[in-house]
Parts: sequence; structure tokens; C-alpha cells
Amino acid sequence: MKYLFLILGLISGSFTAVCAQRNPAPTSTPIVESSQRQQGLDRQADINQRSQELRMNENFPVKNDAEAKIFRDNIQPIYRAPTKEELKVIAPDAEVEKLFADFLRQKNTGLIKLIPEKNCGETANVVNAAPECAKYTMPGGGASFSFRTENYRIRHLGDLNYTGKSFRAFGTLAHGIFVNLGDVPLEKIDLKSAGIDFLAKFEPAADFKEAGEIAVKLDAGIKNEAFTYKNLLPVAENTTYALRSIAYQGTVTRSIQTITYNELDLDKRKDVIVVFRVVKRGADGSVTILWKELSNKNAPKLKENK
Repeated sequence: MKYLFLILGLISGSFTAVCAQRNPAPTSTPIVESSQRQQGLDRQADINQRSQELRMNENFPVKNDAEAKIFRDNIQPIYRAPTKEELKVIAPDAEVEKLFADFLRQKNTGLIKLIPEKNCGETANVVNAAPECAKYTMPGGGASFSFRTENYRIRHLGDLNYTGKSFRAFGTLAHGIFVNLGDVPLEKIDLKSAGIDFLAKFEPAADFKEAGEIAVKLDAGIKNEAFTYKNLLPVAENTTYALRSIAYQGTVTRSIQTITYNELDLDKRKDVIVVFRVVKRGADGSVTILWKELSNKNAPKLKENK
């Protein structure tokens, strides 16, 4: 176990999130009025938040009232879902949503907006007084998104982190693998498309030693045919990217006051492949991203090296 903690410490730098609901299967129902749509989104956001709070309580049993208060006041806020008010602040522009309405009727698609990272919303108790942090108060400050939970997350539990200049995938106990596909419409991409096939066939690590080796390779870039696969890529408008995010099951111990817990119990560990396209860059540095999920599998578990 001592060796396990050493490995985690060595590779944590590289091996380490608008909430977009998965859209229902296509129907022939016409598009509802924007006010009705917003009401529906608000109701769904409330349901999602209550569901996540219930799941957190189930995965995080407390022993007494004192621990329940610590969990409620100091732990749960770090991993909570954004409120409907927070989602309204970061919602993509209505005209962009209208432009891609046909695409968004497809199953497993979404439209999100990310704000350049300002180190906001990473802890429950430290308040960042920057104006950006006062505006974007959800976990992660609007810079980190998890396709696994389909919501904003704190940076080290997100699949996609946006710095303002680049996309990063440095999640805790996870491998994030980006590839730039160029100016290719999302509608034409599937698991057999050029650049995607390598991602789909990529074998997750079996143990911590191999995980560290893969992380080093992703830092430098893995070349295959005409594509390079990395954990960080520069952002470009009207460009399509693919991301495979392998969030391994395991244990990452955190302590807050008198409570020690496994942080990954409060996350959804999955192995997903997503394609996304930057459809707009705002004057504030934000990016609006159209995305589609191609694959969603159970997360593997890393074996401990002897």
C-alpha cells in the first residue's frame, strides 16, 4: 500500500467541468416555445440535483449528527450539482441552440458553455473574491465539465477542463485522451471514423505502473497514422475533437475535519468516448461546445502493483 501511495503521488500531475441533459430519442413533436422549454429544463435540473444529493447520502454514510453536519456543510457542496439559477447564468445563447436544434433532437447529444479557468469553486470553504467567481458559483466555476455525470464538476473530477487557450484532461485516477479531427461535422462521425477507431481500441491500463507509463506517453503525444493523441490540445473554433475519458474505479482518500472518505464514491466512474465541436467563442473567452456521446462503458479498476 505504501508503494501505491507513492505511485499515485508521482503520476497525479498527469494521471489524475451549462449542464447538458442527454436529449431524448427523436420524436415528431414540434419544438416547444422557449419559455416552456426553460420550465422543463428547470424541473429536470431540480430532479437531477435531488437525485445527486440522494446518491451522495447513500454513498456517504455518517455515524452521527456531528458528521452529518460536516458532510452537509463542508463536503457535499464540493460535489453538488449546479442549481437552476447557476445553470441559467452559463446557458448557451438561444440563437446557438436554435441553430443546432435538429442535431440536439438526436439521442446522447448536448450543448454546453465553458468559462476560462479561474480556480473558482474547487473547495467549499475557500472563497475566491474574483468577479468571475462571484458570477459562476457552481463547482469548478464553469470551467470543468463531466460527460460521465453530464454536469459541471470540480476540476479534478471533470472530463473536459478549459483554460482559455487549451482543453485539458487531467482528472483524478483517470486517463483523458484528446484528438483533433479537424473541420469535420459531428453528424459524420462514429466509432469507425478516422481518428476515432484508435481511441475505441485503446486498452486501459491494467495496474498503476502501466497507468503511469500511459500518462507519460500522453504528455508527449501518441502518434498513430495522421493523428496525435494527447491529454492537452489547443482550442480552435469550428474544430471537432474527440475525447476518451477513462475514469478508473479505485480509492482516493480525502479528509475534511474529522471525516476521511473515498472521493471517488461521490463520482460516476465510467469509460466514455465523446466527440465535440467548438461552435462559438465569446468575447469573454468562453466557448460553446456541441457534443455527442459515442460510447459509454463501465469503468475498469486498476490492480495494485506488488
